[in-house]
Amino acid sequence: MSSIRVTNEDTLRVVKEEAGFVRFEIERRLAKSLRLHGGLVKGSESLVGNVVSGNFYSAQPFGVIDGIDYCWTGFPRKVEVERIRQVHETHDIVLLTSLGVSPSGEIFNVNSEFLAATVAGAVSASKIVYFNVHGTLFQNKNTNKPVQNLRVSDAKNLLKHYSMTIHPKGFALVDLDGNSPQQQVLRTP
Repeated sequence: MSSIRVTNEDTLRVVKEEAGFVRFEIERRLAKSLRLHGGLVKGSESLVGNVVSGNFYSAQPFGVIDGIDYCWTGFPRKVEVERIRQVHETHDIVLLTSLGVSPSGEIFNVNSEFLAATVAGAVSASKIVYFNVHGTLFQNKNTNKPVQNLRVSDAKNLLKHYSMTIHPKGFALVDLDGNSPQQQVLRTP
């Protein structure tokens, strides 16, 4: 069983509604936090930082893989790096949703973790932090303590260790414990 979700038309309608609600809630909470902790720009009434959302990336369809049509499921096609940097230069926060638009105007449901990793790589971010409901835990096999970070070279070694084959679209299905009914999906480094 693949953890890549198939997004049909009915699911896409629900995702649009929920993405709009979640986006508003995140904007509201970030704006409140910026007002409480960010302060004002010296000599003005302007807040240090705003929350800016928009089309900072385009998406493309995931397509058909191993006979499964993923319909309206997509992944990032292109990241608007310069536009994101312009927003960051004014101390604003870029907020992206999991709904990506293709150049032809189609909307695709993009996995948030894929999107975060793709954008972080495109803007050469020094760190990326994930908050998700699924939770994947890498543990040190000697200490059983969680691995807090992973270098690219370590990630490549991990993929090699598990003899993984990367799909031509750049994704790999991984079942790390062999007993799990669900596989994890990783973006290649």
